[in-house]
Amino acid sequence: MKLFDDIRWIFFDLGSTLIDESAQMEQLIRDIRQAFLSFDLDYAPEQIRSTMVRAMMDYSPMLRTTIFSLARSEEQLEAVSGRLRRDPSLERLYPGTLEALKELSGHYRLGVIANLTGDGKEKLARLGLDGLFSLCLFSGEQGVAKPEEELFRRAIQQAGCAPAQALMVGDRLEQDIYPANRVGMKTVRILQGFGRYQTPKGLGYQPTAIIQKIQELGPLLQATYRGEREPVTVG
Repeated sequence: MKLFDDIRWIFFDLGSTLIDESAQMEQLIRDIRQAFLSFDLDYAPEQIRSTMVRAMMDYSPMLRTTIFSLARSEEQLEAVSGRLRRDPSLERLYPGTLEALKELSGHYRLGVIANLTGDGKEKLARLGLDGLFSLCLFSGEQGVAKPEEELFRRAIQQAGCAPAQALMVGDRLEQDIYPANRVGMKTVRILQGFGRYQTPKGLGYQPTAIIQKIQELGPLLQATYRGEREPVTVG
């Protein structure tokens, strides 16, 4: 039996998995720098970026930890944190994402498991992803967030499949891979965004497979579905 023979559902994280957040991160680095300049603290962009990388490597909340590391007082910590805003207009799909998802949707049910407090359906529509996913679990709607295993259990329950029939694709070891492994899902780590700097800190953090970009997921699974499975209808 091949490694992914039993997979019926594929669940995706969004940020740094399907959505390229690099422009957003660079803007946040500039915003952090400008905020600290108001306190006469001049941090070079590379210093801020390297602090973010260390936070990610330590499995710490990246932005909060970065600001805490650079701030010299509680006032600075709160002031800088309060000035940061994410700009949805800076978000883009990674190249080839839409085409890869459309190909996969002919063979698997697709879903989303993501930490998102805003309107998830609006975000998907804005990025041209609406209609591709049969099931979406957003933390803001579920009242539970990754890395809590409950969010993954709900996804499996609502999908109506066994844990081993579900695959989780994500960039963060502690947010995506570890909890999915814990509930019995197969896992694929995608080496994108700041999550690519993480290293597994135990067996439970090891993914079933690793890819560099979303276009590699189809070929990884292709031996399983080519000529062996009827296409499914999404929706």
